[in-house]
Amino acid sequence: MIKKYLRNCKRLFPVYGKRERQFIKRLRDRIQEHIDSSPNLTYEELLEQFGSHFVLLYKSYRDVQDSIIIHEETIIRELPAE
Repeated sequence: MIKKYLRNCKRLFPVYGKRERQFIKRLRDRIQEHIDSSPNLTYEELLEQFGSHFVLLYKSYRDVQDSIIIHEETIIRELPAE
């Protein structure tokens, strides 16, 4: 069930690099924790709990975009004043 869910998530990424692998790993860990606490969880319940694949893709790219903005702001602050 986890493999099916994650496979469907992976298919939506236009690129599958380091950040996407990290996102999928964190997601897999969260899903496994949830399944451990609710062993009779169905695929439909998993979708309800974690959202559709499109929602996860949006959240992933929003998080990446936020981290890029923070990184750029840090670089700008560290530039020497003229």
